[in-house]
Order: sequence, then structure tokens, then C-alpha cells
Amino acid sequence: MGTSAETVMKDKPGRRSGPRRKYTVSEKCAMVEETQVHGVSVPEVAQRHGVNANLLSVWRRLYWRGLPTGEARSGATTLLPVDVSTPTMLPTERAVAPKADRPLSIEV
Repeated sequence: MGTSAETVMKDKPGRRSGPRRKYTVSEKCAMVEETQVHGVSVPEVAQRHGVNANLLSVWRRLYWRGLPTGEARSGATTLLPVDVSTPTMLPTERAVAPKADRPLSIEV
């Protein structure tokens, strides 16, 4: 689960420059559950696992809502048959704009 065993490439300022690390759903859930322990902060857990604290916060929100965490679920979508037909009412003519050549009469 840790990224310390991997070879991490960094540029001069120390930013990660290699390919992005992909976490499984179980790894994400384990990190989120670590943050739910009393007295443990999100930045602590994020630093321990080499993850940005903002990303871990996003995973926490998704976890609380019960939403999937970005993993593709196979067979989750069912398509329904659809019949496409012509509309029942067709426009027959355009709306006529008022003529601008007539002066408007304003009475005071």
C-alpha cells in the first residue's frame, strides 16, 4: 500500500515527475478509515501515504456519500429500448415580426 518501495522520480524542486500512482478502492477506503480515528488528522494520514491532503479529503467526501471512488463499475448501466418518431405538431409558418415602418402613436 505504501509508495516507499517504488522508484519515485523527482525534478529539481522536488516535485514528483514520474507516472501517477493509481490507488485501488480498498487502498482509498483504508486511508479514509484511518482519518476517522479520533485524534488523527487528514494531513498526517496523507503525508504518511504520500498523498495530497486535498485528494484524501475528496476521497473522504465520496466515501461519506457512498459514491464510487472513480473505479469503473462493469454492468452498472442498463440501456432501455427507445422508439424515435416524428413530433405530433410541426411548425407551419414563422411568427411575423411587427413592421417598423409604421410610427408609434403615443398619447399623453
